[in-house]
Amino acid sequence: MNSTLIIFDCDGVLIDSELLGCRIWVDCIAPYAPMTMKDILGLTGRPGPDICQTIEKQFNCKLPENILDDINLVINDRYV
Repeated sequence: MNSTLIIFDCDGVLIDSELLGCRIWVDCIAPYAPMTMKDILGLTGRPGPDICQTIEKQFNCKLPENILDDINLVINDRYV
């Protein structure tokens, strides 16, 4: 019997995709705030706009209005 199998890892069980996403956040935010992996890991699981608002308050900075679009583009370019 021949079979084809496709595995979709949408919850990070097989690959810890959360760390990959966090690295992209840190890289994209770097021109505006000195955020570290530890900083962003403390914000995971929250909506993007909430994360941006927290970053702006924590680092006393202003992020570009399109920063979430930029982050999503990088994620899609690298991993989709």
